[in-house]
Amino acid sequence: MAQSEKDGLRSNRRDHIVDHAIAVFARSGFSASSIHDVAVSAGMATTAVYYHFSSKDELYDAALAKVLDQMDEIVERARPSGPGDQNSIVKVLAAVWDWVEDNSASAQLLYHQLPGATAGALKLRSEFEERHISRAVDYLPTPPEPTDKREAAARWATLSLATRTTVSLGMTIHAMRMGDGPLAGESADELRTAYLDTSARVIQAASERILAAAG
Repeated sequence: MAQSEKDGLRSNRRDHIVDHAIAVFARSGFSASSIHDVAVSAGMATTAVYYHFSSKDELYDAALAKVLDQMDEIVERARPSGPGDQNSIVKVLAAVWDWVEDNSASAQLLYHQLPGATAGALKLRSEFEERHISRAVDYLPTPPEPTDKREAAARWATLSLATRTTVSLGMTIHAMRMGDGPLAGESADELRTAYLDTSARVIQAASERILAAAG
């Protein structure tokens, strides 16, 4: 077998393991799951899993990384290709919501099972959030250039706070919908509408503040 074929087979097996790891960790959480559980789910020997991942921590981090990559793709598809408007971030949030609805295991891992997991996993999610918040400027019309560093700092503080608020609100709602959470029995459609409406109001207020300050 050629080396390229061997590499492809190894990559496919690794992806297969990670897919089953997502399902296992989403169902049982990090602490209650084991490499053996993932191996059984994947139909492989435990030693075969250890060939690709040296520890449960490494496997968990790989599972979360794949989920975040999936969400990155969703966000990129929904982002404006040109100048943004005040509805741009709402479209992104709506796309993420719909992804959650269609990918229950991945969403369960991200929103419900992550607390108490590995330090690497928490770092991955923190970097993911900061990466998208740092691009918040793409979601609003471009106001006139700030006149000084103070105005620029105030503008960024307003925009990043508004974006962080909408992202954090979404994460909280999704977490509360998982398992036996307090929102588990509520209508997903009604929650989606309320969340997007609230997010639109937050972004509208931030936009108006920035444009007013720009004069």
